[in-house]
Amino acid sequence: MIRTVNPGVARGRLSPPPSKSYTHRALVAAHLSGRSASVLRPLDSNDTRATARGLAALGSRVRFAADRWQIRPAPMATDRLRTIDCGESGTTLRFLTALAALSDRPIRITGRGRLPARPMSDLYDALRTLGARISPEHGDRALPCTIHGPISAGRIDVRSDETSQYLSALLMALPRVEGRSEIRLQGSLVSRTYVQATCAVLHAYGVRIVGRPRGYRVDGPQTFRATPFTVPRDASSAAYFWAAAALTGGGVTVTGLDRRWPQADLALLDILRRMGAPFAAVDSPPK
Repeated sequence: MIRTVNPGVARGRLSPPPSKSYTHRALVAAHLSGRSASVLRPLDSNDTRATARGLAALGSRVRFAADRWQIRPAPMATDRLRTIDCGESGTTLRFLTALAALSDRPIRITGRGRLPARPMSDLYDALRTLGARISPEHGDRALPCTIHGPISAGRIDVRSDETSQYLSALLMALPRVEGRSEIRLQGSLVSRTYVQATCAVLHAYGVRIVGRPRGYRVDGPQTFRATPFTVPRDASSAAYFWAAAALTGGGVTVTGLDRRWPQADLALLDILRRMGAPFAAVDSPPK
């Protein structure tokens, strides 16, 4: 198919979709509350639904509605091995692997596409240090595998120079573990803003994480508040339009972004400002 693209000026007004990263984190935190909790304005996608469905194997049931996903405790079958199908979602895989290690019953984790070949050894090693038994069915592939918990509090080293998802997964799971855990980072922390987003969501649910110069301290067990959480709108979806307006000399108004929630792509506004693009922030209630 051939498309003709004519020069033009980017102008308009838009409200970005909800953030996928925050939707994943809110679903996990709502589940960890152990009570009925709502995630408002979630991003409905294959990846976020994989996380929601995976929580069923961990003791929650998710009721899907247009602008509200309700997470409720649900009875779990005890006569069969529970399975989490992560689909093709790497975030689901990392987050729910850590949550599965909280259970005192074995949980099998599977995935599709290229997910079974995704690297998981660093997260597996951290969970094993805390007492989990992890049994991959194929030695050179992460999935399928069976997780045998529960983990205990302790001191662990976590590589942070390739992905921040291992760290985020542990930060969400460890507050439910009795005792003090210490996470020591190995390597430079990449995707720092995503870890800040994890801590921001945990704070919204009443959980306290203590930052250290080269790691984090997590005391437990802590109680997750069953608070309604409204998913922030996604700055990365707005970034394309900001750049288009700056490059074409146009003007784009993006509504509904709440800059109180950490998002890496918000930094583009400062970059465009330094490049000479006019920018004005209007503090209005996020929608």
